[in-house]
Amino acid sequence: MRAGGIRIGGNSLNRMQQSLSLRKGQVVKAQVMDVHGSKIVLKIGTVLLNGESQVPLQQGETLRLTVEGVADKLVKLKISPEEDRMKPESIMLARLGIKPRQDLENMVQQLLRFRMPVDAELLNSLSTMARLYDLPQETLLLVVWLKSLGVAVTSEEDVRELKNLARFFKGELSETEEERFFSFLNRSETTVLGGYNLYGWPLDRHHLYLLTSRSKKERLAPENCTLILKVASRVLGDLWFKINYLDSSLRVSVTCVAKECRDVLQREIGLLQQGLQAAGYQVGQVDVKVRDVQTVFDFIPGPDREIAGVNFKV
Repeated sequence: MRAGGIRIGGNSLNRMQQSLSLRKGQVVKAQVMDVHGSKIVLKIGTVLLNGESQVPLQQGETLRLTVEGVADKLVKLKISPEEDRMKPESIMLARLGIKPRQDLENMVQQLLRFRMPVDAELLNSLSTMARLYDLPQETLLLVVWLKSLGVAVTSEEDVRELKNLARFFKGELSETEEERFFSFLNRSETTVLGGYNLYGWPLDRHHLYLLTSRSKKERLAPENCTLILKVASRVLGDLWFKINYLDSSLRVSVTCVAKECRDVLQREIGLLQQGLQAAGYQVGQVDVKVRDVQTVFDFIPGPDREIAGVNFKV
């Protein structure tokens, strides 16, 4: 059982008081949108809040929080235990009359990640395709993502292109080959309603992505977008820069593959801050993490740990 809590203060407290009416003892649901050490970004309802956690949390995690205290300058939230709860993927499969299996639970996770309905027919179709073409988990993720765009994979030729698409996201194609997939990426995304919209552009050997959970019908705003820059460094390996805009400042997280790379980056990170400030940006927290990132999809939060009716179709 995790013990500890979260503190909300500063500008986030003002925003919380304007949008939410909290009282001592109230239980609220929150999703962890970003983590920088003990500093976190929570989403309660539609409100994004900066806070500080006393326990380690993961991006995409859903929490039940009990309001312990409400004061003029600080709100204290206690994390309620979640360990005894059944996994939502297993619950969904059981409701559909399907015996839970790890591969099926993984499929449900991907459907929820891209905000798609879960039904037995679709799961059976995905399972049959995975067995027929011996698709690995990373490729199945792309099948679900394409389906959220209205693009179906129905033939061996489609599967060959699917494998090339997987290589594209891993940066394994030539610049000439990449052009075709960048064009497909941006053209296809213009048709998406809901889910996650992903744009991309080449920068020499590097990739720049813009990720938003808003519909294309809605106006893009900095607060609703995340910039992901993949830098192919010959010395440090692949570096991933995640940039968010919150509370009128940039939050930058750099991800690398090894502790030695992190140590080098931490010594030089001040130059990045100075460069951004010289360009006219107000820079908030900048941190460096060690994590195995394969593609831009690793930055899309996992499914909400709550069962939502909108995701369940009979």
